[in-house]
Amino acid sequence: MPPSLTALAAHTRKWSPKINLVAKSTLADLEHRHIQDSAQLTAFLPNLEASIIDLGAGGGFPGLVLVCLGYTKVTLVDSDSRKMMACRAFLRAQNLRAETLTTRIEALKMGGFDVVTARALAPLDQLLAWSLPLLTKDGRCLFLKGARVSEEITAAQKRFDFTYHRHPSLSSADGCVLEICHARIREN
Repeated sequence: MPPSLTALAAHTRKWSPKINLVAKSTLADLEHRHIQDSAQLTAFLPNLEASIIDLGAGGGFPGLVLVCLGYTKVTLVDSDSRKMMACRAFLRAQNLRAETLTTRIEALKMGGFDVVTARALAPLDQLLAWSLPLLTKDGRCLFLKGARVSEEITAAQKRFDFTYHRHPSLSSADGCVLEICHARIREN
C-alpha cells in the first residue's frame, strides 16, 4: 500500500472514535472494507487529471483514497463540518491537495465534473438527481453499491434514462461499482 494510504488508515483509526468517520465495526478491516473498496474506482477513471466530485465524502472514502493515488482534481463534499475538518487535517499532514466543501449537496452551485462518486450515501434515484447538474455533457457516475442495487436501478429508471454497467466489487461479494453514463431525466 502506498505510504499515503497507510497514513490514511492510521488517520481514520485515530479520528473515528471521536467523530465516527467509519463504523466502529469496520475498523478492524479498514484496509479492505474502505480503502480497497474506494481504490477499485481507479479502474474506471479516465486519467489522473479527471475532475472528480465525491458526494457525501464523510471520512474521505472514496475521495481521499483517490487523492492518495495521484488524482489531482478531486473535490470532497459533505455537510458534516467535523468530517470535513478531519479530511482537511489529513490533506495538510500529508501535503496533499483537494478541494473540500462543507455544504449540503443540494446547495452546490457548480458543474463541469468528469466524474461523480458516492459511497454508502443514498438510493440511486437521489444520487442521479444530485449528480446531473454537476456533470459535463459526457460525464459519468461511479457509485459503490451493495446487494440492493437491482432494486435501486429499477426505481431510478422510473425517473431517469441512463446507460449503466455493473462491475463486480473487489471488496464485497454482493457489492458492485455501478458505472452510469448518458443520464437524463425521463421525459413523459
